[in-house]
Amino acid sequence: MTYIGTAPQNTEIALDGLKFEVDRLTDCLLDDEELKTAKSKLLGQYALGKQTNAQIAQILGWYEAIGLGTGFDAAFPAAIEAVTAESARETARRYFRDPYVAVVGPEEAIAPVLQVTTSC
Repeated sequence: MTYIGTAPQNTEIALDGLKFEVDRLTDCLLDDEELKTAKSKLLGQYALGKQTNAQIAQILGWYEAIGLGTGFDAAFPAAIEAVTAESARETARRYFRDPYVAVVGPEEAIAPVLQVTTSC
């Protein structure tokens, strides 16, 4: 899943930018610096999301609920470190092939980017 948030007046620009990045992920290999930055950001956010007992309980409970078990918490950083540019591209190709796009916001922001047809 990918997502982006923006001001209503930037909806079209944001969607174009998101599409560009998704297409780039499926077509190109990330360079070493991009991959390193992405991993660092993800692992940093992961650590920040486990600062309280409630946050830790939530994530461990989630892992149990989806069948990964609480041990996945310790395995997660190593799994992220093991990601290569090639595996990232192959994963993007697998999951971003036929995207579904949901746009939420005021009608004036959404209408220009929707291609909606109606039959009345």
